[in-house]
Formats: sequence, structure tokens, C-alpha cells
Amino acid sequence: PYYLSPEIIQSQPYSFKSDIWSLGVLLYEMCALQPPFNAQSLHQLATKIIQGKYASVPGHFSQSISNLLEAMLNKDPNKRPNVNQILKYPVIAERIKKLLNEEDFKDEFSHTILHNQNVFDEFKAIQSRKKADEERKQKEAAEEEEKKKMEELDKQMNNIQLNEYKPKYGQDPQLFNAMYMN
Repeated sequence: PYYLSPEIIQSQPYSFKSDIWSLGVLLYEMCALQPPFNAQSLHQLATKIIQGKYASVPGHFSQSISNLLEAMLNKDPNKRPNVNQILKYPVIAERIKKLLNEEDFKDEFSHTILHNQNVFDEFKAIQSRKKADEERKQKEAAEEEEKKKMEELDKQMNNIQLNEYKPKYGQDPQLFNAMYMN
């Protein structure tokens, strides 16, 4: 009974938004280590769920989690987010980005209704930006390396022109000058 949405308790029509409510209850339990609605009897529990009043999650959780829970546990099912909206919440999107590479994301979401939505496109855009950033950094590093090599060559050329290169021990200075300095 802890996971029942207000509309189910009140015998009203319901949709997948009732599942969003239940998911919100589960997420709350994961954060607070207790259900958002608790009571001594089923009647009291039903009343609390219908009222939709619950204690905030512990303060060490982010405002983003609190906002997500508030949206998922909204008494009005029309105001609850859908799955795609939940996946776009920063706290969820960041974890998806950290935990799933592109191949895992495709495997995980391509067989669901989500692949018809913008979520997959958004994930591909994130991966594309990450790849572009990596390529840009590699290009900048290669350009920096090339610049250092060119500076070293310029320095060597300047040293030769300034006659700072001396013949090696035992090498005839006149022969050295004839070969390298003319």
C-alpha cells in the first residue's frame, strides 16, 4: 500500500503517471531509508498519501534530488514528469552520462519506447560533444608538440648561424667549418 498513488486510492482513472508516483516513493525510500508516507493503519496511510505531505529527504541530498522527488510525488498526476522528463533531470542525466558509454546506452534503451524520443538523440549529442572535446584536446596537444619541435629547430638553426656548434674533440676545425659553415 505504501506505493499506491492518490488516484488509485481514490478509485479515479489512472495512467503511467501512477507508476511515476510509485517510482518516486521508491526513490524517496532509497534516500531517506523510510517510506515518505507511514501510518499505524491503512486508513491513516491512505489519508496521508492523498494529502501528499511528506518530510523532506535528508539535507545531504542535492536540491536536484529534492526537486525530482517533489515532481514525482505531486498529488496531481498531470503535473508529474514522464520518463523522458525524469531522464533529463540533471541528477539523472549526469549519472547516465557517467555510467553508460554509447554502446551500453544503445543496448539499454534501444529496445524500449525511449528510442523514439529525444532522449537517445540527446545522449548522442552529449557523446558527440565529449568526442569533439577529446579530439580538440588531442589536436591542441599535437599542435603544441609541433610548436615545440619547430622552436627547437629554430634554436638549432640559430646556433649554427651563430657558430656556436664547435667541432668535436679530434675533428679538424677547418674541415668542420668547410663542411657545415659554408
